[in-house]
Amino acid sequence: MTRTQTARLMDGTTPARRITERAASAAADLTRLTGTAPCLATVLVGDDPASVT
Repeated sequence: MTRTQTARLMDGTTPARRITERAASAAADLTRLTGTAPCLATVLVGDDPASVT
């Protein structure tokens, strides 16, 4: 038995929009509950010069 697979182009715009909306809603809820806005941070471990930006 031979199976043929075909490539399928998938549009990620709609799922990305939903994820972004959920993240924004969760961030707004956290800010409202704690008074502090979430943020991103970088933690450098070790002294590899390639790790420093």
